[in-house]
Amino acid sequence: MAITKRIRVSFDLKMIVNSKEEDTMCRQLAELTKAYAEGEKLDGLQLALVKTAIESGPESALEIALKKTIKEELVDDFGYDQFGVSNLRFEVKQ
Repeated sequence: MAITKRIRVSFDLKMIVNSKEEDTMCRQLAELTKAYAEGEKLDGLQLALVKTAIESGPESALEIALKKTIKEELVDDFGYDQFGVSNLRFEVKQ
């Protein structure tokens, strides 16, 4: 007999990006944007980062990258036989 339980976990996460990391991220976004402008093919995430950085600024692009990283880490940590991760929701507070 198997037991199945649905568990909802909620927590807040605070991240501080120092100036050096922010400069590195902005340079990487600039390089991606230049590559896109030159016609280089970008994957879906890269394209989303470029478009978001252009439309809403680099901080918004960072939010997308963070969401992806957090999701991947949670799925990697809990995505084995006994656990299934679903319904991940992200809200970034200013």
